[in-house]
Amino acid sequence: MLEANRLKDEAHKLPHGPLADAMIRKARQTETAMQVDQWLSSPGLQAPR
Repeated sequence: MLEANRLKDEAHKLPHGPLADAMIRKARQTETAMQVDQWLSSPGLQAPR
């Protein structure tokens, strides 16, 4: 979460453009990866039958 927040903060300091867009995209990817990781490691997750 810290990495995603850091990327967002840095992106908002930059002028609008491809670099800022790429940083925001990377922040979203980081957040998604964290959510998937939490889901996969949740105790309620069960193997398919």
